[in-house]
Amino acid sequence: MGLQHDRNSAVAPGRPGSKVFPESPLGEDIEGIPTGRDVEWEPLVDYRRNGVSETTIHGAVAWCHGDEVIHSFGGNVLCYGRSMMKPFMIKAFIDELNDCTWEQKAIAVASHNGDTEHVAAAQSLLNEAEWPLMLTPLDVPLVQFGRQVRRPRRWYHTCSGEHA
Repeated sequence: MGLQHDRNSAVAPGRPGSKVFPESPLGEDIEGIPTGRDVEWEPLVDYRRNGVSETTIHGAVAWCHGDEVIHSFGGNVLCYGRSMMKPFMIKAFIDELNDCTWEQKAIAVASHNGDTEHVAAAQSLLNEAEWPLMLTPLDVPLVQFGRQVRRPRRWYHTCSGEHA
């Protein structure tokens, strides 16, 4: 049973990203490309506290120009960048965000917890008449210490700023 995706893709057929992956909810193997635990990740960042490693982030990095790979390390890995790509989004949207405040720029390219200041920054990107256009999934704030649990709203979704 494969997943179906009826929408046209902006990516040329046969190229990475041109179809839903994996086709099975159980995943799939692609010959010659490691996924999951088979990956030869390299340590990219090592957070230390008092000289002791607290957290090490492993990954793979490639510098490319068009179809040419200029330099890479960490293996030939198939994965979704998702949230790890958010810092690079500011480069693509720099002109569009030029007139925005720093708070608006930050919320437009980052995930958030649904706190009051986060929701306000996301809402400030649209005029009120455009708010019904927000179609992120319903969510609740991630942190609700000592608060009444709020009903789910689209603005609480971690990516509402990006979608605004």
